[in-house]
Amino acid sequence: MGTNQGGLPDFIKEDVGTLVDVEDDIALAEAIINELTRKDKEERRRRAYEYALNNFSWQS
Repeated sequence: MGTNQGGLPDFIKEDVGTLVDVEDDIALAEAIINELTRKDKEERRRRAYEYALNNFSWQS
């Protein structure tokens, strides 16, 4: 989860995370609640983990 500003949109993809407007604190709160209550949250976490393993390294 992050804001849709700067470099974060390059790293947080729709199927593994959520982007919100940097100045919209209500959208951030709603996004947090949505992530915590998703029925597919375990699958989403697995996809995010695999995405990170396959696309990032400590050297980058």
